Amino acid sequence: MKYTAIEIDKFAVAVSDDNHEGIVRYYDVREVKGEMLGKVDFFCGGSPCQGFSFSGKQLAFDDPRSVLFFEYVRLLNELREINPDMVWMLENVMMKKEFEHIITETVGVNPIRVNSALFSPQNRIRNYWLSWKVNPLLFVDRERYIHHILQPDSEEEIRTYTPRDQGSSSDNCRQVGHADDINGHDILKRIYSPNAKAPTLNTMGGGNRHPKIAITEPEWSSASIRNRRLDENGVRKDDQLELALVPCLEVKGEKKSNALTTVQKDNLATTLPQGRYPIADIVGGQGKQLLKPNIAKAATLLARDYKGFGNQGMTGVRVPKIKQYPRGANKGGIKGHDGKTPTLTSSSWQNNNHLTYDEGYTWRRLSVVECSRLQGLPDDYCKSVSKSQGYKQLGNGFQVDTIFELLKQLPKDTPLDNVVSAFDGISCLKVALDQYKEWSNEET
Repeated sequence: MKYTAIEIDKFAVAVSDDNHEGIVRYYDVREVKGEMLGKVDFFCGGSPCQGFSFSGKQLAFDDPRSVLFFEYVRLLNELREINPDMVWMLENVMMKKEFEHIITETVGVNPIRVNSALFSPQNRIRNYWLSWKVNPLLFVDRERYIHHILQPDSEEEIRTYTPRDQGSSSDNCRQVGHADDINGHDILKRIYSPNAKAPTLNTMGGGNRHPKIAITEPEWSSASIRNRRLDENGVRKDDQLELALVPCLEVKGEKKSNALTTVQKDNLATTLPQGRYPIADIVGGQGKQLLKPNIAKAATLLARDYKGFGNQGMTGVRVPKIKQYPRGANKGGIKGHDGKTPTLTSSSWQNNNHLTYDEGYTWRRLSVVECSRLQGLPDDYCKSVSKSQGYKQLGNGFQVDTIFELLKQLPKDTPLDNVVSAFDGISCLKVALDQYKEWSNEET
């Protein structure tokens, strides 16, 4: 496949050249003529969107960047004269109907609106003007979410945020809190749940514009003690009688502890933190470490340990405390000191035994690697440029999985031997085309 890219941004070109060989390059779209390109099977472009975006000033065609749309149209018409059977695609953002109407009237087809959230963990709604018919009913939701693409060894700075009592959801994204130490517009402070979709990636310049995710949204669990036969890794092996019976903590998937009763004195609330160890180290009253963090079973807390549970050392995660909601004379809040719980009364357990961290929740921004995954690209795709440029170029790129799904509905036997990409960016189209070629070969 001959792939011709038209791109003026030197950093985008650097990323593209680092990942692909043999690309034919032109730089300023205004200097490229249809006759220079010759035989073309597929012409694609994503003209600059800043003038149309709802997040900008919406200057539309008064924005010098958006005017470049007409350069795409010029090339499209020139190439049509030479290649009457050529297929083509134009991509741009959601915009005011009056701007969308102008583009539609100019290119001669109505757009299809597709949200990349169907195929990826990213909420990214875009308009696609296509020369071939696409049936949205054929799209299959892949049910991918942020936690599917998280980088366990991310080195992004961890900071605290204030959780919402009730998270809010919009456009497939779930907000769980606001960053405490960020000034500016509300959108910059939003912390998103890893169990939902990421917000749309933008060019992510300065000012904390990077998407932010909760990394310790706790999955606190109740637990009870049972005798189990375990191997050295904490795996249950009931069929191996030679293994000693080990009292273990069975973890249940709840965010609220069980009521503490006289027959549940060995119950303990523990945690399965997002992206961290499955369970905390627990240090008993005798100062002996009883559990490694990579084993999802806790050893028994003996009666002497239970009585002093407030003083138990826990490593691997922060010490939990009980959060109480306002009820009657109880004003609510996080109770206790140095990990000790408040006194549990007959009326407190039902609504007030909620576990949290003493210093609140934590967040970090998505790493460049994670943003690459959101765009459907390999982890190291932007390794040739700085972190800031990596964010920028990824935000400007196509969502690869979405383009792939659109290509899958091309008429059979559509040739793709000669491809031209205007406003090519980091060549996300090339990645999608390579995937489509592989898929086509498997189908045949």
